[in-house]
Amino acid sequence: MRRPMTETMTSPRPIELRSAATTSKPTQTSQALQRIRDDILNGLIAPGERLIVANLVDSLATSQTPIREALMRLVSEGLVQLEDQRGFSVAPVSRDELVQLTEARAEIEALVLGASIARGDDQWEGQVVAELHRLQKATRTVIENEAISPEWEARHEQFHRTLVSACGNQILLEIRDSLFRRATRYRRLSVRYMAKVKENFAFHQQIADAALRRDVSGAEDAIKEHIRSAARSLLDEQG
Repeated sequence: MRRPMTETMTSPRPIELRSAATTSKPTQTSQALQRIRDDILNGLIAPGERLIVANLVDSLATSQTPIREALMRLVSEGLVQLEDQRGFSVAPVSRDELVQLTEARAEIEALVLGASIARGDDQWEGQVVAELHRLQKATRTVIENEAISPEWEARHEQFHRTLVSACGNQILLEIRDSLFRRATRYRRLSVRYMAKVKENFAFHQQIADAALRRDVSGAEDAIKEHIRSAARSLLDEQG
């Protein structure tokens, strides 16, 4: 007599998923990625400039594998391009890309901000207030010294990241981060970058106020106008 299948079958073992928050030591690839990305965003490597693997190996004191892995990651981020025969080079900047980048970023930023407002708790609210205060202090220092500082850059990036940190969708946040970095390159190439800092803080205050009121529509409109206003200034420079 055949035994019932329920007696012979075993339940499948549950799949164990590691938390996305798990942290590890920086790898050679991640370190190379950060260095090359920073140099591109800061304009130390110009748009269109070739990225020769052997030279990067020497300057970063690492091997070819981490350099190539870092460059391929930057290709996926849109900061580097890979062409047959020529190899790697810094992606060029253009008016058309800035227009498309601005609209993509405005829509994605508004989407993740709206989700973050809906999901954010009291701790998130406190973090937004704290980061706005830190950005305000850094902005005052920039205005007094008439020079953009690394501290302001860090506080500006962290403020925007905190606003959307309660979104709950890591995939959307990664897309948002990539667009933010690409926009950063355009901002830092702008001759009016310094002049826009004070105006931008008014936008930051408006966005934070709406977010803390849980005014999703108001916050989304404010972040979109903030992004588009910065882009209009850059486009005006190009004539």
